[in-house]
Amino acid sequence: MEYSEVSKHLAPCGLDCIRCADCEQGEIKQLSSRLSQLKTNNAPIKYRPAKEKVLVLHL
Repeated sequence: MEYSEVSKHLAPCGLDCIRCADCEQGEIKQLSSRLSQLKTNNAPIKYRPAKEKVLVLHL
């Protein structure tokens, strides 16, 4: 990767912008937009309490 490519992804703070929540082209923005899109296509999930207790063994 050349310096010009690297400088596009680095913030003035020195961190990787692709992983920053403020970056429009970042992973967080893309994934949250996709999740929001998928969520609108589905019916809401209803909470169903468990019918029986679950036994937890601490070994």
